[in-house]
Amino acid sequence: GQLGDKTWYRVVVPNGFGTSGWVYAPYLDVSGDLTTLQFVDVNSVVPTAIPQATIEFRTMQAFTLSSAVTDVSCVDTPNSGVLLQSPDGVSSSVRTRVNGAEIDFNGTIYLQAQANAVLSVIVLEGEAAFNVDGNRSEVVSGQVVNIGVDANLSANSAPIPDLADTSRLSSLPFALLPRPIALAGDIAQALPTEAPIEAATTAPVDTGLPTPVVVAEVAPTSAPIVGSLVSDVAGEVCGAEPITLTEAAAPVGITTTVGGVWAAKAGTTATFDVSGGFFQPAFNNYMRFNAVTGIVAQSADQPTLSITFDKDVSFTATFSSKAGDTLSVTVRCEG
Repeated sequence: GQLGDKTWYRVVVPNGFGTSGWVYAPYLDVSGDLTTLQFVDVNSVVPTAIPQATIEFRTMQAFTLSSAVTDVSCVDTPNSGVLLQSPDGVSSSVRTRVNGAEIDFNGTIYLQAQANAVLSVIVLEGEAAFNVDGNRSEVVSGQVVNIGVDANLSANSAPIPDLADTSRLSSLPFALLPRPIALAGDIAQALPTEAPIEAATTAPVDTGLPTPVVVAEVAPTSAPIVGSLVSDVAGEVCGAEPITLTEAAAPVGITTTVGGVWAAKAGTTATFDVSGGFFQPAFNNYMRFNAVTGIVAQSADQPTLSITFDKDVSFTATFSSKAGDTLSVTVRCEG
């Protein structure tokens, strides 16, 4: 559209982010008949640049992805999945369709998918917008979007954003990408260093997170309980006896939050045991504790997590699950 005095033109960028703006007319060299443009102002409704019904996908812009459920055991072999990168020097997003989910991205993304599970898309750099049957989600680097898929690998749930699990990224072939990428801080920590191969493949990565420890069941003692751990569902759980919470799994998605918001005091040591859930490879953890500032702790493939909180923190406890599960989470504080 154009202003009434024809000094400015409104431009809508045809990408998934619906970007629009104004361009000063003398700076434009336009082919076509500008008299066909309607008159608009800053309050006029911005039209949809490309109606969904008219979107067409060319070769390899739309495809179905199926990757392995578990990664191979060879240390130097990349995780199964697909790395996609938008062309260098392109300011607008690239649109693709994967397993029926429309993805507009500008940057680099990593995709995995399993039938009757999820399509998982980690944004390594840049940003991405997702659309599944009108359900939209937008994320930036360092985040992941999980989309449920059926037995035919077709997307069948709304896109659900979460923090990306960086532990799966260290063996990806980033050196083969056409353009070097600048990764988000948490993701960058998971990349190989310049150290020799032996050190790079054996030395643990320092993520700054408390180390999960599998603990054995021990007989209760009369030692006093130290610290405090409060759930806004169960209240104070640092008592003489363990507390067990049960929760029906979320009907969509791959995780379920149990206990509402938790608040831990510095110095508190607590052990969480979960049963009744389902280990989702895309989540890659039985449980993960998320605070506003990032991941507090995660248990990888262990259903037990023991943690000593080094500072006061509020967090949510998220557990791997599938629809129909009933999760049972037992929490006990250590004396």
